[in-house]
Amino acid sequence: MENRYKTLSLCILSAMVGYFGWGGNTTALLLLPAIVVIWSRCATRWAAFLALFFYYAAASRGILNGSSLFFAETALFRGIWLGIMLWLCSSTILAATWAICWGHRFKAIRLLVILIALSCPPIGIIGWANPLTSAGIYFPGLGWYGLMALVVLFLVLVASPRPTFILPFALVAITFNVLHTRAEAIPGWTAINTKLGGGQRDTDEFHRLQSLQSIVSKESNSRDRGEIIVLPELVGGDWSVNAMWWEDAEKALQKKDQTVLLGIHRPMAGASYSNSLISIGAISGRELEDRVPVPISMWKPWAEDGAVAHWWLSGTTQIKNKKVAHIICYEQILMWPILISAANSPDLLIAPSNIWWAKQTSVAEIQRQAMTSWGLLFDIPVLFAVNS
Repeated sequence: MENRYKTLSLCILSAMVGYFGWGGNTTALLLLPAIVVIWSRCATRWAAFLALFFYYAAASRGILNGSSLFFAETALFRGIWLGIMLWLCSSTILAATWAICWGHRFKAIRLLVILIALSCPPIGIIGWANPLTSAGIYFPGLGWYGLMALVVLFLVLVASPRPTFILPFALVAITFNVLHTRAEAIPGWTAINTKLGGGQRDTDEFHRLQSLQSIVSKESNSRDRGEIIVLPELVGGDWSVNAMWWEDAEKALQKKDQTVLLGIHRPMAGASYSNSLISIGAISGRELEDRVPVPISMWKPWAEDGAVAHWWLSGTTQIKNKKVAHIICYEQILMWPILISAANSPDLLIAPSNIWWAKQTSVAEIQRQAMTSWGLLFDIPVLFAVNS
């Protein structure tokens, strides 16, 4: 009976960490180390599964409403039912990873295995709400050393959870938070948010195109020569059809030596496509490909009509005199895409996304939380371009 009450208490605590830790406030990521403590306090493997299931279910609550909007016109599944299935299955898989590795002995080694499994494919494909995301909040500006410090802190918490062992980490974290100043924005780079919706019907495409070109023209006229403008994911639509409608806009941009990075859908072999950013204007035809399209809705390994995944690309490119890392939408809540990009020492992180389907959920704020934390950790400015 005592174990039941303890398990119930831990489940409630983990749900609170998931809900408040991933609620939109970047500072709330400070709560995330609590999840490794909760895991280490579980009395049984089943208790570990339940506690982590509640954590992931609370953190990923936006899937429910978001999926019901995204799949509203799906014939096979109707709205909320597909959302429930995705929400339960993803939470189950992630919680099971912690449960399988649970044990009374060698907890530090077990936790290290869990963190690696959650951060890399295949499990890392749905590895959101990773507690390592809090590294930038605890150790801003320390980069890889800060990430390693957080891992060591986690290992200490599960192996020797006495407060005296945590004190050095607390002092380092406080010191670097006091001394650190956020990376300054890079002059000549601008990100634009749009409110163009989803445009799932073909009849919407022309009006979206007109609205988007009007936004680009207005922004171009208000900017100096040589500036680079980042637009959200997928707002440019099907590039095989829409490219020709951008010829006049591209000539106008070239006259001002300006470049626009535009989110597009580029058809590939068969019915597959690449979710990318394409450059138009002074720098033309440069394609920045999405490495991890959203599973189920975009990346469909069982079908021929899904987005192509480019898992191991660096995600960085040289634009003018800056090395730029593009972290597109879903990639923003995962681990390995940002870490691969960070390994290439970018000067700037650009974070385009298209969250029209999730604008009434916590998804957009969770993306911003994660990217802000990574920007703080590696001392790199972040540009957000969001379509809602």
